[in-house]
Amino acid sequence: MSQSTINFATAPGHQVMARAGKKILRPGGKAATEQLFQWAQFQPGETVLELAASFGNSAIALAKQYGVRVVGIEKNPESVARARANIQAAGLAEQVQVIEGDIFHLEQVPGQFDYVLAEAILTMQSA
Repeated sequence: MSQSTINFATAPGHQVMARAGKKILRPGGKAATEQLFQWAQFQPGETVLELAASFGNSAIALAKQYGVRVVGIEKNPESVARARANIQAAGLAEQVQVIEGDIFHLEQVPGQFDYVLAEAILTMQSA
């Protein structure tokens, strides 16, 4: 994320948290996220839709750990660019995709999904 000035009154929560130095937002911590992943019992080849994919960290972890295909949707163009760079660096461009879009307009996301992942999105949406 660039170091440009942000408006703390209107900025999405994840941008405010990132400015404060938080790198990964996980309600309940990483252990809670891992527990959710275990409960889901993902199988290789299944497809996951991740809402508010941010920088692509969860999508990358899912693809590496479970062999699933992940399509993330993220509203912030800077986050989308960073997610795409992270996906490229991880060598997962064939398995993980983050598209720019609004989680409140999922009809614009093509495809069918076996799972939908949504971590902390309700607290991270500005008005």
